Amino acid sequence: MLSRRIKKTLKWAGYLFFTFLACLYILTLRKGTPYPGAVVFLMLVSAGAAYWTYRSLDRDEVEEGAQLDEQEWLESVKHDTLMLAMEHDGVLTVTDVATDLDIPLADAERVLTSMDDGVRVASSVTEDGVIVYEFKEVIHRQARMRGAASRAENRDAR
Repeated sequence: MLSRRIKKTLKWAGYLFFTFLACLYILTLRKGTPYPGAVVFLMLVSAGAAYWTYRSLDRDEVEEGAQLDEQEWLESVKHDTLMLAMEHDGVLTVTDVATDLDIPLADAERVLTSMDDGVRVASSVTEDGVIVYEFKEVIHRQARMRGAASRAENRDAR
């Protein structure tokens, strides 16, 4: 499979080639030719191919921009989801994320699924059939903080 950069380079080369051909046919018409209909046809085909190639390049740029916007959105929601996990003792459901962050259920599920790596965030199904996402590092951090707080209380009680 060709990389995105190679595809873009080939499309630009095609665009420039077809534009060059269209200009060449225009020059041929101006100098005079025994087959003006054929030259006009070839000029129109070349101009159409150049236009199609250019539109394809434009579409690719729009799609790349949309993907970047999607990634930025996903990263910002991931941060908000981590903060939410801190508030919920490291355990979240899709409904928790959707309601607390005010996003659609499908987006909440997509965010949690993208974060589920099986190590830091792991999903499991409860006996009730609810999918819960456990943020292991958040749970560990809170347990550590509770332990530190209880040790401080024990010191103060002495």
